[in-house]
Amino acid sequence: MVQIGESVKVFALFDPAFKLRPLKFLWKERPVTVREITYVWKSTKGDSVIWHFAVCTETGLYELSLDASSMLWRLEAVDAG
Repeated sequence: MVQIGESVKVFALFDPAFKLRPLKFLWKERPVTVREITYVWKSTKGDSVIWHFAVCTETGLYELSLDASSMLWRLEAVDAG
């Protein structure tokens, strides 16, 4: 995995079961469609809860994160190999 650590725009769905599902994100001005969420976990940073999503796309595996306090998304890492 290559560490990225960039802010990204994410299109996400909040479903009736109170689950958050990233559907697509923009990276380097290109849309990347999420095909599958393979793993979800949370961590903390100070008082903030950070939700992490390991997602598969056509081009590889990505780690997205959402800071629940600021509601900002980040692309944390990429494995496009």
